[in-house]
Amino acid sequence: MPSWPSWTRRSSTGPVSSPSPTRWGRTRPTWPATSRPPWWPSGLRECSEAQDVITEAKRNALVGSRCLALVDEPGRPRSHREAPEIDGIISVPAHLPVGSWAQLEITGAMGPDLVAVPVAGRVGVRVTA
Repeated sequence: MPSWPSWTRRSSTGPVSSPSPTRWGRTRPTWPATSRPPWWPSGLRECSEAQDVITEAKRNALVGSRCLALVDEPGRPRSHREAPEIDGIISVPAHLPVGSWAQLEITGAMGPDLVAVPVAGRVGVRVTA
């Protein structure tokens, strides 16, 4: 069986391999959490920072536009752009009824989050299960 090249991973005890073979019949090297393989991008933090700039620019472009959003909890509606617990949030006044649709005008952006106000006369379409 061919072995992995010596550069794949070194530790104080030598190369580390997982006990389970891959679909090609070879063992896959593993890395302790304190180090990364040599091909690992050293600039992941820089990539994250670059993505934050892109996200902020896209959110700033939404200021002044309108969107339809479902009020999930008081003060926190969700449009088609926001997945729960993953994407940014929309902040609105807490008086909007939970479980209703609201037409919102986006008034500001803070990183991935948006600030919006309800459009008069376009709030309260009740959603039933």
